[in-house]
Amino acid sequence: HELYYRSLPFTQAMESFCLAMKEGKDPAPCLQQASFDERSPYNEALIHFRHMNYLEAEKWFEKANLESPEFYQVYAALKTILGKYSEAEEAYLKATLKTPTPQLYEKLGKVRQSLGRYRGERSAEEAFFKALALNEEKPNLVVKEKIYRAMVEFYKEIGEFGDARTCLKKCKTMVKSRLLGKAKDPEYQV
Repeated sequence: HELYYRSLPFTQAMESFCLAMKEGKDPAPCLQQASFDERSPYNEALIHFRHMNYLEAEKWFEKANLESPEFYQVYAALKTILGKYSEAEEAYLKATLKTPTPQLYEKLGKVRQSLGRYRGERSAEEAFFKALALNEEKPNLVVKEKIYRAMVEFYKEIGEFGDARTCLKKCKTMVKSRLLGKAKDPEYQV
């Protein structure tokens, strides 16, 4: 784990450094204030999470008890993996309060789908629609495509095959547009 104790804080410091540069701020304080050997409960949790030792990661996350959006995102992902969907939903909601993004609402929708809350208030469908609305503020074709893919699975699960087909058609149109244009999937570069 020694390497992780150094690489995780370094990565976090470099992300802060790059963000400061991007925003036109002085990046030097990011590196001056950084600790490059941190054995915090959060880093310990991340190490166990990356090694897929989820039960041990859960113990360390609960000791960490942070209030950052990144903490809630990873914590929610862990709770989802462990099948603790109510706790995952709570963590995703806290993350969306701090940084509402289409990706977070898509994940929230999937968790609510796992909880069997399909329609109505605090439902999967509501979260997916919120994800689409947020994506319209800063359009990203790849993110929109992923949301529609999640909605295809959602509608198939609840037996709404017409809605599933509609979402699938939108998805196919976006894929064709993306493949013909310059909007490449950042994860797969296609």
